[in-house]
Amino acid sequence: MGVPFLLGSVIIATSDKARLIRFYHEILEVPFGPDGKLRSGGIILHPALHDQIQGPPVEPYRIMLTFETSDIHTVAAQLAARGVIFVRPPEREFWGGWIATFTDPDGNYLQLLQPAS
Repeated sequence: MGVPFLLGSVIIATSDKARLIRFYHEILEVPFGPDGKLRSGGIILHPALHDQIQGPPVEPYRIMLTFETSDIHTVAAQLAARGVIFVRPPEREFWGGWIATFTDPDGNYLQLLQPAS
């Protein structure tokens, strides 16, 4: 491919944009950038209204946002104390890292990842 390109944003389609913005900003503490957009590690998280979205995703494992951390147990406990629902608690993977899976208010699956040290 001759022209380089980078992932700039992830659209998270929803029927309740305000609820998802609150979750990602207030619960997960994803900051707003100077442009007023939610930004994590340079990637824009863009909750967007979509009239075809109703209820939880049929295949929640299809795409997952992954948030890296150096202390998965502490972060998972903090999120659980804020009401975040985990469908998989922190577990060590065969490759040495740790994974935990949780949901956003729409039922999308998200992950915490602690890389192998």
